[in-house]
Amino acid sequence: MMNLKIVNVFVIIYLFSFWNINAQIDSILKIGGLHQKSNQYYTAPEKIKLDDAQISVAYQFKHPLSMDKETSFTEDTMVLVAGPQFSIYYDRNDKIRRKAFSTYITHNGPPKVFFSTPFSKFTEIAINDNYLFTPPVSGETSQLYKNRKKDVITIIDFDNSNFDADELFFYYEEEISPINWDIKKDTMSVLGYACTQASCDFGGRSYTAWFTQDIPINDGPYKFYGLPGMILKIEDSEKLFLFEAIGLENLENTEIVIDDKSNYLKCMKDEYHILKKRMQENFTVFYRTGELLYHSYRKNGTEYIPIEIE
Repeated sequence: MMNLKIVNVFVIIYLFSFWNINAQIDSILKIGGLHQKSNQYYTAPEKIKLDDAQISVAYQFKHPLSMDKETSFTEDTMVLVAGPQFSIYYDRNDKIRRKAFSTYITHNGPPKVFFSTPFSKFTEIAINDNYLFTPPVSGETSQLYKNRKKDVITIIDFDNSNFDADELFFYYEEEISPINWDIKKDTMSVLGYACTQASCDFGGRSYTAWFTQDIPINDGPYKFYGLPGMILKIEDSEKLFLFEAIGLENLENTEIVIDDKSNYLKCMKDEYHILKKRMQENFTVFYRTGELLYHSYRKNGTEYIPIEIE
């Protein structure tokens, strides 16, 4: 007899309660949050406005991926949306992956029973069938918020590697010391903007950045900010992590919002990195048949290489 675990029905609701990062409401574009709007199955948490967005910067993010002891590089398109005080940084393609997942889960109506089973048993169910769904290995699931005036970072995320957990949505807050930048005299052009070089040490790595005072917002990708202008390019000395702007857009009628975090589990930074390691080194496989949805976990062969090592 197969050892199956029936998961709480609320997990099924969570599977199709993801909110696409952009929501048009009353002609105001609201950017942020992981939950979709309320529906017949689910009451979404309140969206809290943080700031009026002024600019959106798309970055090509190159980072290492170690699989089967071989290191290669992968690229994601990340987006920074910044206002006078707050910004949000997220993976542009995350909503595409969420939509594909939601479409698979809700095809012919949402499932009524959700089973968890060991992978060795899972193949007995799904073998010789085309109804498997495997989320992609790459891609970022978190949303990173910066409060630049108070030097506070907030990260919200969804644990897609452990649907058996009682809490799937979680966040952590981090007070960080302002980055000690050393501004140089060298210049270069990025996207047609005149940029000045600066260097810093952050998270156990050394970085060289290029910022432009033509965009007078002291922000940048990931956790980088604090220069007298927007950071358009930044790379570590080992050339493992590279963020480079590939597009900009001035914004109007746009707000940066975040979910009410009362529905999120708060964790510490070290706990978050443990969760992130598990999320990036494992993946979940789904099999849908009728009103039944099976899922299982397995290692994906990758090794988590953190951008911060201190």
